[in-house]
Amino acid sequence: MSDQQSPYADLPTQAFWRLAVTQGTPSKLNNIYQKKFKIRRKDRIATAGSCFAQHITRNLRERGFNVIDSEPAPHSLKPEERVRYSYGIYSARFGNIYTTRQLLQLLKEANGQIKPPENIYIWKKQGRFIDGFRPAVEPNGFEQAKEVALHRKSHLNNVKEMILDMDLFIFTLGLTEGWIHRKTGLIFPSAPGVIAGEFDKKQYEFINLSFQDCVHDLHECMDLVTQMRKGRPCNYLFTVSPVPLTATASNQHVLVATTQSKATLRCVANEMSQYPNIDYFPSYELVTNPARRSEGYDDNLRTIKDETVNQVMNHFFEVHQPNKKTSADITESQNTTSSKTKKVKARKAKPKTKSAHQIQCEEEFNDAFGQ
Repeated sequence: MSDQQSPYADLPTQAFWRLAVTQGTPSKLNNIYQKKFKIRRKDRIATAGSCFAQHITRNLRERGFNVIDSEPAPHSLKPEERVRYSYGIYSARFGNIYTTRQLLQLLKEANGQIKPPENIYIWKKQGRFIDGFRPAVEPNGFEQAKEVALHRKSHLNNVKEMILDMDLFIFTLGLTEGWIHRKTGLIFPSAPGVIAGEFDKKQYEFINLSFQDCVHDLHECMDLVTQMRKGRPCNYLFTVSPVPLTATASNQHVLVATTQSKATLRCVANEMSQYPNIDYFPSYELVTNPARRSEGYDDNLRTIKDETVNQVMNHFFEVHQPNKKTSADITESQNTTSSKTKKVKARKAKPKTKSAHQIQCEEEFNDAFGQ
């Protein structure tokens, strides 16, 4: 044998699959996340992204972090109705932003660089009108089309205010698939004809963003943010949603399409996190860890269980510790006790199970077309 020492001989436990994963505890993986920068309690945090990002927003608020709410709910709206109308689930009332292209388009619109024609984004739904760029924020729609345009103008002002105020932007990458208007290139979070509007293949086209597309989009987003803030720096933290696609229009099996999308986005997050002001938090890995044996999901194998979300966020808060404990602090003993009850309920549940926390997800509407 050679006297040369193996380069693996002095590596820490987390470098070995057998020690770190096979013999590890899925609910508590040591050293899986090392922060790049400190998040101070006074830092103003903006959140956006796909459905899983709503869990991040809620947990940050419960732990006492300073999450921006640029579009607060009216006092007259009951607390149980606020999520239904997209209040408080993110830092502005933009609904889910699934793709990097959506985010870029929103920033351009908020900065006045583009002005989408009203006839392109104002869709009809049962005789009323909705905003096609955020089709779920007003479940009942508006009586007149001009109301949609007025509400969108107000929304864009609030988005710009959020960008100007934030110290940290947390964005969850969700999908690479999307639908665009052929003539204008405008992208939508949901295909026309799913929640509202009418689908016309002559007007709308399916796209599947590549690694290069997503990276380019995010670079352009950050350049635009810097421009809007007149050079004032801010930090970014990316995550990748562990929620699979509800359906795919890619002509692939949905499992293959999901893997392609998530793999692409994970590589995008890695590429972007090479910069000192951009961090990556491994929520995707913590949920899809093979050691969980799919126990992190409800029966539909899409919805993330509350106890899993709590475990994921505990990894985050162990590194980004609040200055003081709050009533929202979560313990593993609580998770263990509640998991037994939830497993019993899960066996009796209908195929479409729900987390105790209401989550808004436009993409789930695609499931209604599966026969």
